[in-house]
Amino acid sequence: MPKRIAILAPVWPEPTSSAAGWRIRELAHTFRAQGWHVAVAATAALEPEPAGQAHTRARAQSPFRQALENEGCETRAIQPNDPEFDTWIEAFNPDCVVFDRFILEEQFGWRVKAKVPGAARILEAIDLHSLRRARTQLAAKNMGKVFGGTQGWEGADLSRELASILRCDQTWLLSSREAELLIELGVPANKLRVHQLAVSLPEKMTAVEEKRGFVTIGNFRHPPNLDAVAWLRHDLWPAIRKKLGPNVELHVYGSYAPREAMAWENPALGFRMMGWAENSQATLDRYAVLVAPLRSGAGVKGKILEAWSVGTAVATTSVGAEGLFSSAFGCVEDDGPSWVESVAALHGDLERRVKLAVESRAIVRQFHDAETLGKELISCVENLTPEALIRLRRADPLGEMLWHQTLRSTEYFSRWIESKKGSTDPISS
Repeated sequence: MPKRIAILAPVWPEPTSSAAGWRIRELAHTFRAQGWHVAVAATAALEPEPAGQAHTRARAQSPFRQALENEGCETRAIQPNDPEFDTWIEAFNPDCVVFDRFILEEQFGWRVKAKVPGAARILEAIDLHSLRRARTQLAAKNMGKVFGGTQGWEGADLSRELASILRCDQTWLLSSREAELLIELGVPANKLRVHQLAVSLPEKMTAVEEKRGFVTIGNFRHPPNLDAVAWLRHDLWPAIRKKLGPNVELHVYGSYAPREAMAWENPALGFRMMGWAENSQATLDRYAVLVAPLRSGAGVKGKILEAWSVGTAVATTSVGAEGLFSSAFGCVEDDGPSWVESVAALHGDLERRVKLAVESRAIVRQFHDAETLGKELISCVENLTPEALIRLRRADPLGEMLWHQTLRSTEYFSRWIESKKGSTDPISS
């Protein structure tokens, strides 16, 4: 009988829109390829029930959901504060449950523990939400400054995320730096695993000598991406264009761009809003330099890894470089004027960009190989046997303490909402 894994996510993963979507699709594909029965359940909004199908769940019509099913994954739309989840997860009886970020663990972790106590509970952090949010709030108040440290990383967001990490058997991170920060806060190292994003190396790519111009890319629903494009449009790009002349252009790609961002289109300035890129890797391959002047954020940036995979030089900040090998970057600067100088010099230095292309692809090949990383993930989960989980949980008094009734406010709040909705089948403790 194949092993079973349930992945609980807030939306159907969009691998071409964000590193988070890329990561969840990668997990589903990896386990499915090894013969596991994979179920991906998302809290994405449900469409109205079809006529004549009372007492059934309507299927959320999403091409990203369909893509999962085409790979042989089971999919299910779920909602918090809904006892139908309990029925489903108990019947599915997974060996492992992965929560896509801590809010999903808050909503469903207690239900998973009650209905399938023998399942390994893993938090897929992607990035540390509390750290990203703290940096983003600081950046919003201090235009033109980069915030890559831990200033302001405190309060309710951090407490909630730490509690979720400690309740789970393991937390998976993309960034080794974030693992270090959590260990400094007292999280046991054996509860943390760094699993890098897997990136494919295309057999053919555009020769570095033929690459032209500048590119930036990112999901505009992610505040650090929108902020980076705004900084480019209003400050950095006009200064770069002044140095390099009127023949260079910056092409901006990304999904879910708001109207304010689309209004930044300015052909006279060479600032072009290009819309969504169907294939981000192929798109990045055409350009000489990827510019990613991120003033805030967390985790590892998928756009940088994809640029490296096709030999496109990368100019970013300390935030963009965090958790990655700095030697492969063409520019890492936090000061605006210094960043402009370095980017202009990088664009004109073909010899350096050729060397960077070789080095960056070597890093992708060594540290981001899909087959190698896939084996590590499978091994990591297979080692969490029922016997191993018993030992881990007995040796983790802090994690067990957080399941005491006095510290289960999210569960009791959910139960209260459920009872207000008229539920007659509350979950047993």
